[in-house]
Amino acid sequence: MDHKYLSIDNVSLAYIEKNAGEKETIFFIHGNSMSSGMWEKQFASNLFSKYRLIAFDLPAHGNSAVPENYEIVYKDMLPYLAGIISKAVKKLAPKGRYFLTGLSLGSNIIAEMLNFEINPVGIALISPDIFGEDYPLTKIFKDNADIGMFFTDEPAEISSNIFFSEASPIKKGPETDSLIIDYTKVKSPFRSSLLNYGNTAKLKDEVMILHKYCNPLFLLFGKDDQFTQTDYLDAAPLNIMNNTIHKIENAGHYVNMEQPRIFNRLLAEYFNAVSEY
Repeated sequence: MDHKYLSIDNVSLAYIEKNAGEKETIFFIHGNSMSSGMWEKQFASNLFSKYRLIAFDLPAHGNSAVPENYEIVYKDMLPYLAGIISKAVKKLAPKGRYFLTGLSLGSNIIAEMLNFEINPVGIALISPDIFGEDYPLTKIFKDNADIGMFFTDEPAEISSNIFFSEASPIKKGPETDSLIIDYTKVKSPFRSSLLNYGNTAKLKDEVMILHKYCNPLFLLFGKDDQFTQTDYLDAAPLNIMNNTIHKIENAGHYVNMEQPRIFNRLLAEYFNAVSEY
């Protein structure tokens, strides 16, 4: 699928789009070291045919550019990413109703976007890593999680099997190859800057930001997530659709790629329900 581009704060931001004539839009926001291509199986599904679909490449990822003043904006990494994606959403859907879907780092970006005067009809958080005063990073990530590669700009050669859990139906193929390509295309120094931000910045309480969101949220994990604790939000003060956090069997962190059929069904059911609000 060909990329389109828009300029936000002098940054060339790439995105893909489908069903451009539909009135309601689902925006997809990928995670650290990924790209818009990770949503391929959602764009191919007929379950979303009545929605306009837009997936971004975050700055320094995929076909998007590095901010010219990255030395400055990266010091406030998450608010910066939330701000630039909020501006892109407002530009692409200035009057229409829209929904936000984010995976991993994309969930953090969506939480902080709520500080930028956006008004999504629904929010879907996939493999979320949202944090807060009672939800520190040490409570979110598994003790044995191999996450160092996501915070270094000069990694050793990586193996494709790091992206999917042992229970995943995906072992080797186009999905693993595409994630490796996405990983290697990230422009330095994004990953090391994200680590520095996490270590030095006063992080916002994203759980409490989402607590104030009016409509019910959609939360979903792969049950065999190899990076994130899948139960850390079970008692969080969040308004979750049907009081259910979905946990999908035989899937890890990239559940939308690993189990697309059940993922797409649950996500479509949520959007169809919340669109009535």
